[in-house]
Amino acid sequence: MIPMWKALKVIRTTCIKNQHMPTSLKDAYLYCPRCGELFAERSDSLSTCSECGLHLYHSPKPCVGIILVGDDGKLLMVRRGRDPHIGTWDVPGGFCEINETVIEAAIREAEEELHVKIEVDTVLDSLPEKYPYNNIEHSILSAFVIARIVSGQPTPDDDIDDMKYFTAEEALGLPFGFPSLKKGIQMYIDERKKDTP
Repeated sequence: MIPMWKALKVIRTTCIKNQHMPTSLKDAYLYCPRCGELFAERSDSLSTCSECGLHLYHSPKPCVGIILVGDDGKLLMVRRGRDPHIGTWDVPGGFCEINETVIEAAIREAEEELHVKIEVDTVLDSLPEKYPYNNIEHSILSAFVIARIVSGQPTPDDDIDDMKYFTAEEALGLPFGFPSLKKGIQMYIDERKKDTP
């Protein structure tokens, strides 16, 4: 059995060697976290330990993206003040916490990032995405919601560099770090067209 300190050293070395290119989960975690043995089989979705039988699934982490619509119909976009993709445009949002629904996550994230209370009108759909963090490429699944502010004035938290209202069509032309954002905004545009007689 491989001691855990040695397994962690291998993970750290792998990440340092690939610091300019995120390492996949299957290549970042080579050893079983339960018994310390080298994984016998590794794929993009699953690593299997032949020693203790652990199946470690590399499932996507759930996230929420808030398409925040102002009174004039424009969308509130934020510019990322932290990595990953610092300096690119985004929608407010973030990771869902344990035992939290997508709507609950959207409400909490709006309070944390913008200090406003929102009401979610529609849950659109979810889109897969890659999220590079600490030189490891994680899979995420971003659910997009349409919401509006019901209380407070948007005040950005420290992870937001700037914020501005854009029409949906203008927003499509912004430089995004995450490709799914453009698809999410297009979903909003398509949904809006359905509601227009």
